[in-house]
Amino acid sequence: AQQTVNDLLRAVTDRSPTLRWGVVVTSQSEPLKRVRQWMYVPETGTATITVPMLDDLDVQALGGALPHLADVLTSPKVGPIVRNPFFLGILEQVRAEWMRDQIGPVTEADVYNTWWENVVGGGSTGVLRQQAILRLGGRSLKERLNQVPVQEFDGNVLTGLVRDRALTYDRRDDLVRFAHDILEGWAIARVVGQQDN
Repeated sequence: AQQTVNDLLRAVTDRSPTLRWGVVVTSQSEPLKRVRQWMYVPETGTATITVPMLDDLDVQALGGALPHLADVLTSPKVGPIVRNPFFLGILEQVRAEWMRDQIGPVTEADVYNTWWENVVGGGSTGVLRQQAILRLGGRSLKERLNQVPVQEFDGNVLTGLVRDRALTYDRRDDLVRFAHDILEGWAIARVVGQQDN
C-alpha cells in the first residue's frame, strides 16, 4: 500500500506547476513524524499548518452555523472536549452516520457515547484502550488516585490515548492521568455502571 500511495503522490506532485495539482494530508501532531517517514513528501512546496483548539470566536461561529452543537460547545463541562477539532470532526461524522434521525441538539450523553465508542474504542486496539481507561477510572474511584505510574500501561495503548487527548503523560514524574476532569468522571461512571449490572 505504501508504494502505491507514494507512486500516486509522486505522479501528482512532480507534474508541471502549471497543472496546479496538490495534495492535502491531515494528521494529529504527535504522529506527524511517522507520516512524513511513511509518505513521499516533496522537498519544496510543502507546508505544515497547525490547527489549534477552537477559541471563543470559533465556537460562536460554529454555534451559529451548526445550532445542534451550540449547547455542547458552550457547556463548561463538555465544551473543552468538543473544542478539539479532531473530536468535533468525529462527533459530526458519527452524527451524520448514526444519528441522522436525531433532530434535537447534541447532548452531553451524545458526546460521551462518541468519545467512548469512537475515540477510546476506535481502531484495532479499541478494546485494549477501553480496558486501560476503565482500569484508570477504577483506580480513581476505589483508591482516589487520579494518576498512575506509566508502567501500568501498554506502550502502544498509552501512545494512542495520549495522541487522542484522552490521557496525559507527564514525563517529569512518569505519571499518567486523564486529560480532563470530565473524562475521568465518564470513566468512573462507566466503572460504576459495570458494578451495577
